[in-house]
Amino acid sequence: MIYNEAGQLIVTQALTPANFMGLPLVLVADGLTDSSDPRWIAIQALCTEFVPILGKGAGFGLTAAPAVGIDPSGPDGLNDVQTLVTTLRIASKFLTPGGIRPIQLVENRMPVPYVSMRPPCGPIVAINSTSTGSASGLAAAAYSAYFTRFTRNQVFGCAMDAVGPGAGTPEEDPSPPVYNVTLSTLKELQRIWLTGGSSTADGVGSLVQAEGLLPGISLRCNPALIPYLVI
Repeated sequence: MIYNEAGQLIVTQALTPANFMGLPLVLVADGLTDSSDPRWIAIQALCTEFVPILGKGAGFGLTAAPAVGIDPSGPDGLNDVQTLVTTLRIASKFLTPGGIRPIQLVENRMPVPYVSMRPPCGPIVAINSTSTGSASGLAAAAYSAYFTRFTRNQVFGCAMDAVGPGAGTPEEDPSPPVYNVTLSTLKELQRIWLTGGSSTADGVGSLVQAEGLLPGISLRCNPALIPYLVI
């Protein structure tokens, strides 16, 4: 696992109310071994575009939203996910009033709120090592089942205006969204996260088709994000 400075605070359990900068973006990239990988460099550039809305991270020299990177093709891929599950469960207490205990209530959906036993996580982004590869996208979809979607107090613009393909349903305890992109389409996705994007006929049509497969998804997805999502 690799991480930036804000991500390291999460993974090493060094968070405080003052330096907490929100839930991390998780990059899933086969063959990712160090911070010199162009895919990690691109994620770092993206993270600097989002001004954190939580804590006082800037006072600690933190200039980018938190991110971690996982190599699903390496021997430690699943172990890294399990580590992230543990550390995000601990970090989630900073999303609750007073930062006393890990968060459980995800959405106050009436008539009965649902409670997740999985920790909240930010968006998951898969970037394959080749333009025709699929290992990262498949792994990212599987990893999303270990986490739950949490939309409040997150730092990546409209990135969480979607749901993932993992455990749960679009209406009850959905997983965080999983984006499958290339280095070039990552730039386009960043623009949509920043601006909210605009719906197209193709995007709305794709959302209608997805609704047939996953009832309720149309209420929780920004149509502009559909071309990049793993559903």
